[in-house]
Amino acid sequence: MSLATLIAKVVGKECRVVHLEERKEVQVAFSDHSKATAVFGNRDETPQETGLRAMAKWVEKHLAETAVYFGGN
Repeated sequence: MSLATLIAKVVGKECRVVHLEERKEVQVAFSDHSKATAVFGNRDETPQETGLRAMAKWVEKHLAETAVYFGGN
């Protein structure tokens, strides 16, 4: 399941993905989690869907009233 599909499922919306032409900006990327680990320590992994549900719940509680919606997109 794609991330977009999973997010749509979590928030109860239809998934509508529009693929745009590639921009080819990033040729090579590296990820280093050492700073996050130093600040937050090692934590148990959270399943992606569980984390997305928690995030959606937080957004609904804290940002739903101030959200800006774009028509038709």
